[in-house]
Amino acid sequence: MKKILLSAAIAASFMAPMAAMADTKVYGAIRTSALIAGEQGGADLGGLVNNASRLGVKGSYGDEGGLTGFFNVQGGLDTDTGGGTGFTSRFAMAGVKGGFGTVLVGRASSPYKMAGLKLDPFYDTSAGTKNGGSNFGLSSLTNGWLNNVVGYVSPKLGGAFTINLVAVLNKDDTPGAGGDNLFNPGVTYSSNGITAAVQHITELEATRLSLGYKAGPMSAGVSYEDNAGGIDGADAVYLAGSYKMGKSTLAASYGEIDGTGLGATGFNTQGTGFSLGLFQKIAPKTTVTAIYSDVDADANSADRDQFSVGLIQKF
Repeated sequence: MKKILLSAAIAASFMAPMAAMADTKVYGAIRTSALIAGEQGGADLGGLVNNASRLGVKGSYGDEGGLTGFFNVQGGLDTDTGGGTGFTSRFAMAGVKGGFGTVLVGRASSPYKMAGLKLDPFYDTSAGTKNGGSNFGLSSLTNGWLNNVVGYVSPKLGGAFTINLVAVLNKDDTPGAGGDNLFNPGVTYSSNGITAAVQHITELEATRLSLGYKAGPMSAGVSYEDNAGGIDGADAVYLAGSYKMGKSTLAASYGEIDGTGLGATGFNTQGTGFSLGLFQKIAPKTTVTAIYSDVDADANSADRDQFSVGLIQKF
C-alpha cells in the first residue's frame, strides 16, 4: 500500500507543473470483465480479469512558428492481482508537429499494429485467447510497443494519403536479443469513409494489408498479414464489423491463422475463431459488455470457449 501511495505522489508531483505549462490532460480507463462460463485448454475459466486498464497523462505546448510540441505517457493499472505497485509500463513518447507532419521519439505503437487495432471492435476485452490485446486472427505484432523509436507521419497528401516511416534504433544488435534495428514504412489512404493501408516491418519481413469502411452506424474491415507475427510462412486473416443502434453497438468478428512454425499458445496459434458482442453505453463514459468468443486451435492449450460480462469506465 505504501508503494502505491508513493508512486501516486511522485506522479502527482510531475503532473502539477506540467499542467501549469501545457494543455495537459490526465486520462485512463478501468477495463475489467467476469468470465462467467467457458474453458481454455480443457481447464474451466472463471473469475474477474483485467482487460488492460490504464492511466496516462498527455499534453501539448503552444504554437511557436507553426510548431506544436506534444507528449503522451501511459502506464498499465493492475486491477486483478495486486502485485508490485499496481503499475506497468505501456508507452512514453514526445514530439513536434506542424505543416510538415509529425515527428516523435520514445516508446510507441507501430503503424503496423495500429492498422489492425483500428479494425478490431474487441481489442482489450476477453475475446480471443487472452484477456487483452487483439482478437484471434490478428497476429502478435498487433500488440505491444516498440522501444527506441524515431517516427515520422506526413500530412495528408492529395487530400487522402499519408506516409509513415518508423525506425527502431537499438544499440544492442545481438541477433535474437530483440535488439535488431528495424523499420516500419507504410502508406494509408483515407477518404469518404474508406481507410486502406499497407504496412511492412523489415527484419521480420511482415506485411499487413488492411481495408476499413464506415457509413453511418455501420463499420466493417478486413486485415491480411503475410509472415504474420514475424513468422515465415504464416498467414493471418481477420474480418470484423459493428452496427450502432442508439447507445447499443453489436459487433462480430472471424479470424483465421495458418502456417508452419506457429507457437502452441498466444496470438500466433494456428486455427480459427469468432466473437459476438454487445457494447451497451449506460453513461457518457461507462460501457457494459457481453461477449461470446470461441477459438478452435490446433494446439489444445490455446482452445478457448467463453462468455464474459465486462465494464469499461473511462475518465
